[in-house]
Amino acid sequence: MSSDPTITTNIWQIILNIGSISGLIALIYTIFQSLRKRPKFKFYFSGIHGQSSHEDKLEYYTFTFNGTLKNQSLDPNSIIRIFLVVWKNRKKNETLRFGHGGMTIKNNANNEEISLPITFTPREAMALEIQCKFPVTGTSDDKLLREFVPVQPNSQFLLPKHEYELAFEDVNENLYDHKGTLCNREEIDLRWTLPNSTRNIHNGIYWPFISHKFKIIWTRIRFRWKIIFQSFGLWK
Repeated sequence: MSSDPTITTNIWQIILNIGSISGLIALIYTIFQSLRKRPKFKFYFSGIHGQSSHEDKLEYYTFTFNGTLKNQSLDPNSIIRIFLVVWKNRKKNETLRFGHGGMTIKNNANNEEISLPITFTPREAMALEIQCKFPVTGTSDDKLLREFVPVQPNSQFLLPKHEYELAFEDVNENLYDHKGTLCNREEIDLRWTLPNSTRNIHNGIYWPFISHKFKIIWTRIRFRWKIIFQSFGLWK
């Protein structure tokens, strides 16, 4: 007895559809797992304190951050640098200050001072006190710390205009803000040195500025591809 070719075709079509659905589910699962393994650090603030001091006729300022630093990835990772930063814009691709000197770190679990790099196992969290002490006299911080804005228009109550935050760099040179958002360190560095190129424009020399802007555009393209590749586990 010969089988109905229509029924055979429908059966194969069902098998192919099941295979396609299974493949799609496997792809989604792979992407989901890759996202969970993607490197990411986040700092949960529990308190911040600032204090001014004077040493050898110079003014210093100390920020003390308390919080929990968490490796949110399923892979182990290490923090090699912690930066004290003032972001210039919401995109966080440009800064008003960016440095990592004068920093001490204490593990709040045992009150012992620790040094960088700090190694984290998967999904490990560590309660830290991070103290950043830096000179104010003759630096850009002298201006940043003295700029205030009213709480509301025409209000007599003032708040600091600039917010000092922490940023973290892991062993793969990924830079994260305290919320865990990946930042483009290369673009930050290029924008910091951009004024050096704009000075030549006044002398009729345009190529250094054009070249510098092209580098910024190129690093932004590479950074976006990096984020995509990280989602598929192809870039650490």
